Amino acid sequence: MKRYPPLRSFYAVFFSPLFLPTAGISQEATQPMDRRWRHLLCAALVVGSTALSGTALAGAAVAGQVVINSVDVDRVSQVLSIEGDQITQGFLGSDVPYVEFNGQVLKLVPGWNNSFVQATLPASVPDGDYQVFVSRSSLPASSVDPHNLPSYEWATFSVTLITPIPGPQGPAGLTGAQGPQGAQGPSGATGATGATGAQGSIGPAGPIGAASTVPGPRGSQGPAGPAGATGATGPAGPAGTAAIPSNLTTLSQQLGTSGYSSSFTYTYQVSCELGDIIFSANNYTAGNALPADGRLLPISGYTALFSILGTTFGGDGVSTFGLPNLRAFAPTGLVYSVCVSGIFPSRS
Repeated sequence: MKRYPPLRSFYAVFFSPLFLPTAGISQEATQPMDRRWRHLLCAALVVGSTALSGTALAGAAVAGQVVINSVDVDRVSQVLSIEGDQITQGFLGSDVPYVEFNGQVLKLVPGWNNSFVQATLPASVPDGDYQVFVSRSSLPASSVDPHNLPSYEWATFSVTLITPIPGPQGPAGLTGAQGPQGAQGPSGATGATGATGAQGSIGPAGPIGAASTVPGPRGSQGPAGPAGATGATGPAGPAGTAAIPSNLTTLSQQLGTSGYSSSFTYTYQVSCELGDIIFSANNYTAGNALPADGRLLPISGYTALFSILGTTFGGDGVSTFGLPNLRAFAPTGLVYSVCVSGIFPSRS
């Protein structure tokens, strides 16, 4: 009795009566039988979890006879496995096996030898009866008909594929005893640093320190407060003399009536102190100086200058303030300008 191990989930039970030519029978009479039924082994492939056993009837074989002992079909990998003898022969097994499955030539899986060969099955093989044909030859199948080789160089094998219906699932087994506790594993790697916590509340104020004997630096000048209300008109002064000094008459004749007018304007680029009056023949209308023509400027744009001039020359003191109007006091051909952007003057 020979037992065959299970392959995946398919197992084979087979019986292999061996048919051989006998003395006194002509070659012509036995050749067709040798070609088809020399090794007729009936096999049933079934699904199960236990290997099934079968009996192979041994028979005498001629020298070099191709013999098929077993055929296994793995429907998961779609591989046909054949075990036998004399599958390859020649010098160092140089013959190439040839495998058919129900007349369809199969592609061999590399790694065959004298007693084992595998081939790839078609994509889907349903249940039924099939014929396996194996031959060997030193010539390629394209140049010789494998079915016309001498009878000892080929063999056949009949296979019946059956897929049974699985039986009901058995009851669950008992839970095994708990195993001993394993050894303590190594310490894990240090985790990443956590996020910074929320800032704590401010603590109580500390006691006031002793007064310093060294005075601190002087703070910057704060903006000037709004102008106060206009005071009452004072008493009129004594009447002056009617005569105008000659020097004043000469100066008056040299002064313009509306200031210097020119088609050219200039940008004042020299550093200056805020509020300084610039006397020049250039008509500065941009940069660090503007004409002293009594114009109103926004307090928000000239906060530092407003803290010096206030509303002395006009403006509401809330959103605007005025520059001095010196146009009538400039000699002909000259113009007065005011420094509006520069260095804040130092105060004593």
